[in-house]
Amino acid sequence: MVRRFDTVRGKYVEPIPEQRRFGFAHTDSNDLYDLVGWAERGGYPGSTVLIYDFETGRVYEPFQKERDVLFANPAFADGEIVLLRGDFKDKTLTVFRWLPQTE
Repeated sequence: MVRRFDTVRGKYVEPIPEQRRFGFAHTDSNDLYDLVGWAERGGYPGSTVLIYDFETGRVYEPFQKERDVLFANPAFADGEIVLLRGDFKDKTLTVFRWLPQTE
């Protein structure tokens, strides 16, 4: 059976470990370690993370792209998707949780 996502972004979708329903993709290939190098070059243009529901085909983009903001790979724990957001400008790391059964 072929399942289609409601939005095609041309990204490589990886499963979120420890579960089988959700996958993710980043809007670019940088990670949190790259923020220091970007800061030395004047700042990072920003990226976000996409969450793919393999059962429904829905694609979620829970955050808007912001300058100097980057997301780590999501994790799955206790029935929740956990997202780590790094903001180099504010020098903060923020953990968000998303319950898959909610919007």
